[in-house]
Amino acid sequence: MDFSLKSKHGAFPVEVTIDEENHRFTVRNSDTTGEFFNSPLELISWITENWRKEDFEDPDAYERMLHEFRYYA
Repeated sequence: MDFSLKSKHGAFPVEVTIDEENHRFTVRNSDTTGEFFNSPLELISWITENWRKEDFEDPDAYERMLHEFRYYA
């Protein structure tokens, strides 16, 4: 599962990858820094603590992404 969201805070979109098959759980911020996680739950927890829907050009896209995460909760 991959997501790309346009942030209000940078030129590059943020990207989220949840790839259980290859055990890749990553976030790339709009400033191109990144985070790596050991599980989807760690990634989701980090996102909900560090990002807000108001940070994005399309807040509904952020909400849709969170809705897709329900599979991992």
